Amino acid sequence: MTRWALFAGVLLSGCGPRCDQAACAPFCADRAAAAPAIHPVLEDHRLTVEESDQLAARLLSLREGVRVDGPSGFGVCEGVDTCARFVGPFQDELPAGSYLVTVRLRVPVDGVYEGDWALVCHDQPGGKGNEVRREVRSVKFTHAEKPADVVLARIAFDSRQRQYCDYSITPTTGWTPTTPLVGHMAAKVR
Repeated sequence: MTRWALFAGVLLSGCGPRCDQAACAPFCADRAAAAPAIHPVLEDHRLTVEESDQLAARLLSLREGVRVDGPSGFGVCEGVDTCARFVGPFQDELPAGSYLVTVRLRVPVDGVYEGDWALVCHDQPGGKGNEVRREVRSVKFTHAEKPADVVLARIAFDSRQRQYCDYSITPTTGWTPTTPLVGHMAAKVR
């Protein structure tokens, strides 16, 4: 229903701020009970259509939360400096070559979202054997109209050494991503 139709309906039913309470009661009781509570600060203020639209866009962005930007927004890519081809978040048989772990997140318009990035590689599956690489650091995400890939790690696999790597981003500032930010990759040995 458009705003004008809603406004006209309120006027025609007599449910305005200046209506007679006795005459208004049969028409307005259900509406008043179903109306959402108004924050006390906003009670005496009226928003323009433009203000309402801006607030709605910000509120929608906050409600959507931090989320991966599309199916190739988090995981392993072939490449040295940029993602040449996305191969996914879980890869068990990667051939020798250069790989990146990247993330591209859609972030709400207000705020900074921080997390801990961790990459741990072992020479045997399941986190067993010798640890061959460990990387832990803080990462920070802010809003951008067009999110860019953030390279989290560069990994070169050769065919002589088997590596099993688990990686994740764990939120540290009270946010929860809409999908878990975890993955696994392993090099294939000849």
